[in-house]
Amino acid sequence: MSKRKRPQDKTLPYLDNVPESQLYSQLLEFEKRLDATITRKTLDVQDQLQKPWKKIVKQLRVFLSHTADGQGWTFTMQGQLVEVRLKQKPKFSQFFKQVMVDVGGQVVEWNKQQECDGFEIKGTGQKILKIMLTLDSGSELVKCGPLLSQLLNIYVDTIPNIIHALWQYIKVNKLHDPEDKRSVLCDDKMQQVFQQEKLLFIQVPELVQKQVLPVDPIILEYHISNEQGYQVNPQAYDIQVTIEDPLRENALSLASNVGIVRDLNVLDEKIASLVQAVRLSQLKRDFMLEFTSDPVGFINKWIASQSKDLQVLDLMVDYPW
Repeated sequence: MSKRKRPQDKTLPYLDNVPESQLYSQLLEFEKRLDATITRKTLDVQDQLQKPWKKIVKQLRVFLSHTADGQGWTFTMQGQLVEVRLKQKPKFSQFFKQVMVDVGGQVVEWNKQQECDGFEIKGTGQKILKIMLTLDSGSELVKCGPLLSQLLNIYVDTIPNIIHALWQYIKVNKLHDPEDKRSVLCDDKMQQVFQQEKLLFIQVPELVQKQVLPVDPIILEYHISNEQGYQVNPQAYDIQVTIEDPLRENALSLASNVGIVRDLNVLDEKIASLVQAVRLSQLKRDFMLEFTSDPVGFINKWIASQSKDLQVLDLMVDYPW
């Protein structure tokens, strides 16, 4: 038994007895243009996803706290990204390569083995904790050298952002060589940094790379008292970190959202079925209207039509091809 073919045609002819049918046709035309635009934009998004995306700089807010009772204290360090909405929240430890805590001369160390949402240390007595956080090497953050930092007023940032800031400095101070657009005429401050009176644009990334250093470990202190109960450090520490651009996550969701496409196909099939039902109803209505307006003429015309069909069938029986 052959499978029944599902209706695909969604076009509806103009029905004089249903003025809204014209609005439906206009809506269908608008849908075609909208589908074309969405398809084009989806292809653009997929093309962009094939290219490497730059990481963005955000603030990681670190909270320090401890609880104490008669037997000792428990120190806790946690953190969260500020003003960032992600579908999958990153673990706090993902941002660090190493965490070291000096507890009165005894060092507690965590190396990147298993990701976690925070760190806990237990101890006794009044202590001053010295915490050293080493950012993960994948953070892409670097520290500007003293002269470059003074020139751009930037201490820690990514190399692309530092290069962009240098372009802006050159543009604002009109340091382009009027005779050679590929070159920059260094002012006194730039000469102190790069030790050149003139440099080519193509040299800038390499020269900037020589003026940056790895980011220093972050040093924090926390005082633990003998008071019992829950206590929070009155300060929160903001640390610059780099993360994947959240727009990439949204773009991936848009480009691979199979569920929406499936739902739209189901709705298209329902619309096509309804349109087919309307067409059949229109044929029945036309049939009945013509019959009621001239029953005798309609029957004669119908009999003549059937006779022609029978003649064609007889010819096909007598002369099969």
